Amino acid sequence: NGVTFGEVADDFLALQTDRAERANPLDKGVLRPSTLRDYRRMLTVVGSSLRPLRMDEIGRRDVKRIIDDLENSGRLATADQAVAYLGRLFRWSVEEEIILRSPMEGIRGRRRLKSRERVLSLEELGDVWKALDALSYPFGPLFRVLLLTGQRRGEVTGMRWSELSDWSASPVWELPADRTKNKLPHVVPIVPMVQAIIDQCPRHNDLVFSSTGGILSGHGKAKTALDLAIAHVRRERGTNSEMAEWVLHDFRRSMSTHMHE
Repeated sequence: NGVTFGEVADDFLALQTDRAERANPLDKGVLRPSTLRDYRRMLTVVGSSLRPLRMDEIGRRDVKRIIDDLENSGRLATADQAVAYLGRLFRWSVEEEIILRSPMEGIRGRRRLKSRERVLSLEELGDVWKALDALSYPFGPLFRVLLLTGQRRGEVTGMRWSELSDWSASPVWELPADRTKNKLPHVVPIVPMVQAIIDQCPRHNDLVFSSTGGILSGHGKAKTALDLAIAHVRRERGTNSEMAEWVLHDFRRSMSTHMHE
């Protein structure tokens, strides 16, 4: 059987996409759109070295090389994803009688640093801040305000001009109860740096970070663009390793940690 990993991966992705489009999203075994995107990235980008190889020629060493490279570059969560997602593809290939056995038998994921435990170092925060120059409105200023205020993403994304008061004296951001997690009103002092960022935002409507009048979406794509910009910043300062996995919510935890220190 001369079928390649790339051909099998594409068939698997097409099958899962078709199932997701036809089935009820709550049906067992149906992949969510976000999970499908993760699979596509894993099987096309992370697993790119496997794509030209014949399925029956792929050995344990080929897969371990990918996982080891991810671990050595600090991408621990992605390494665990590789174990899970590549493992499922190879198990499916065995079920479909494409191969006799999976080259991943015996390979297990390890417990990684969970996102809720991740605190970005001051050096990493510096890289993020510089990389944000590459992101224009609305995500560039949105992410800067998110980082500087330590507030939740949904709260900052939904910031309204009408919630900002005492702008010339002691500026504050007054969040109403229906926009906070604990359903209580919350007042956030606005420091000069945050005020300057907000002042540069255009006033299209009451939402500070929206040009359409609706709540901003597309944070995931913006985060991907930011990750690419961060990698460029790190290369420019002579750091070849990629920044370890992180999520936007880590801004909140990182700010709190460094302020207490």
